[in-house]
Amino acid sequence: MSDRPAVGVIGIGAMGLAVTKRLLHSGYAPLVRDIRPEPEAEAAAIGAKISPSPAALAAASDIV
Repeated sequence: MSDRPAVGVIGIGAMGLAVTKRLLHSGYAPLVRDIRPEPEAEAAAIGAKISPSPAALAAASDIV
């Protein structure tokens, strides 16, 4: 079990993807959500987990 907080990122545009990459590089396992499947696929390809909905992301995250 990790002592790091669970972090969620809603919106994987230019800024959200950069935040997600930095979180991954820093050892976090971010949960992400976007309304478009392409950014979600890009985030998943680099190791982020995709949430089925914003509500599910919020429920599973300590920080959004």
